[in-house]
Amino acid sequence: MSGDDFWAGIETRHAAAVDRGEHDGLCEWRPGFYLCHCSKREREARGLTTPPTLTHQYPLCSGCDREVYHNGDGWECGRCHTSWSSGAGEDERGTFTDDHGDLSGGPR
Repeated sequence: MSGDDFWAGIETRHAAAVDRGEHDGLCEWRPGFYLCHCSKREREARGLTTPPTLTHQYPLCSGCDREVYHNGDGWECGRCHTSWSSGAGEDERGTFTDDHGDLSGGPR
């Protein structure tokens, strides 16, 4: 969309936003003055007057739905005995940390 197209369609887009209920009867928006406090009034009416904080959550293990921890090298779930690389993505399978292979020849 070019700049000319943007400015030419701004009143149409505002009218569509009004039709969607995104503006109230006190809307300050005017052609040439494209600001209003409609969303601010709606937010304050919901009681949100202090900006919320951002919560960063550690990844969750799908085996137990608990947060995993980072051991410095990668992610680990102690409950499910599973590890993932630091760069593991969503739905990436981990590696069991308690599978030590064939132990039948070990000391008894």
